[in-house]
Amino acid sequence: MPLGLEVALMPKIDKIKADISFHEKLFFGFMAALFAQIAWIAANYEAKWWLLLISLATMIGTTAFCLSQYRTIKRLIEELEHVE
Repeated sequence: MPLGLEVALMPKIDKIKADISFHEKLFFGFMAALFAQIAWIAANYEAKWWLLLISLATMIGTTAFCLSQYRTIKRLIEELEHVE
C-alpha cells in the first residue's frame, strides 16, 4: 500500500487528531527554543550588540511561529468539534 493511501483511508476525526498532535509538538518544541533564547540573552546581555540583535530577531521569529501554531491548533480543535 503506498504511503499516501493510508492517510486517505484514515477517518477525518483521526486525521484531525493526528494534525493536532503534530502541531502541538511543534508548538512546544519552539516554546522550549524561545525560553532557551530568552535565557541566553539574559546570561549574555553584555555580549556584542550584533549578537544580541540577531538573538532578538530569532526570538521574534520564534514567537511569531509559536503564535501561528497556536492559532492552527485552535482552528483544528474547533474543526474537531464540528466533525459529524
